[in-house]
Amino acid sequence: MEKHWRVAHEWSPAGKSGHPTREKQKEIQERISQHCRKVHCQRLLVQGQGSQYFEVHQPGQDGPDVVPDGDAAWAQVGERMAKAWANVEARAQNTIQAGEKDEVNPWLERTQWLPYFVGMERPELMACIEEPVADADPRQEQKAEPVEAAMWAAMEGLARFSQASVIHRIGVFVRLEAIRTEKHQTRFRPLQPYMDEKSIVEHVRPWQQILMLFARTQREHEWKSPAYRFTRRQRETWEALVKATEKSVGRDEAEEEEEEEQMEVEEGEDEPMADVDEAIEEMETHTEEPTANAISEPSI
Repeated sequence: MEKHWRVAHEWSPAGKSGHPTREKQKEIQERISQHCRKVHCQRLLVQGQGSQYFEVHQPGQDGPDVVPDGDAAWAQVGERMAKAWANVEARAQNTIQAGEKDEVNPWLERTQWLPYFVGMERPELMACIEEPVADADPRQEQKAEPVEAAMWAAMEGLARFSQASVIHRIGVFVRLEAIRTEKHQTRFRPLQPYMDEKSIVEHVRPWQQILMLFARTQREHEWKSPAYRFTRRQRETWEALVKATEKSVGRDEAEEEEEEEQMEVEEGEDEPMADVDEAIEEMETHTEEPTANAISEPSI
């Protein structure tokens, strides 16, 4: 625990180095008692996956428990072990653990993202990179995120523009430079455009999800997220992107409001004209119908 306090929280109960006096030792012990508590732990495996300790129920202090005999005792032990193992598996499935190099995605290993994800909850991270919606849907309990939805659509538009450029505008030498992943790397096959609609959607989705991770972790949130920080240049670029997206969303909303107002004005103008047309039709109808006392001309 002292190592965890020192490494993770940069805090030590002793405060300063050196041999403490008796009074200082007593004060240190009180600090330790305030910041930690003793729990009963157990583990099923000595080493390897699933060998971590897990908390177990503390035995009662009122009196000795009644120990069942024979098969009942073994059944009780088996049930407790099954529950404990189920808890360990559930925790391993939901909480990201520190993995070995052969368990890490090559791109995650390259970007060194795995250390930032250790201890994060998978369901919360997966929810963080879901596709946003511009309009809220009460049936799916999904709130509206118009700015994030505009970013998602802009990234897809960028991918389509890039594909069109690779096909129609960019030469072979530029595509050879674009496909390099290392500065001194030599590639002999130029960047190829994705040919079908499905390939574009599949290849652009990870970039859209990265945008959502940044967008949803840069604003205030209650769930535990990776601790990272933009550089000055990255911060300026991100703020420019958010500002441009918010401006675009506001402009679209203003245009929609203008269209709705224009439609209402046109409907309001059509109503008097409809009344006038109806009155003219009634006058023409009354003119054509003969009155009861009128003398009709004799027919020849």
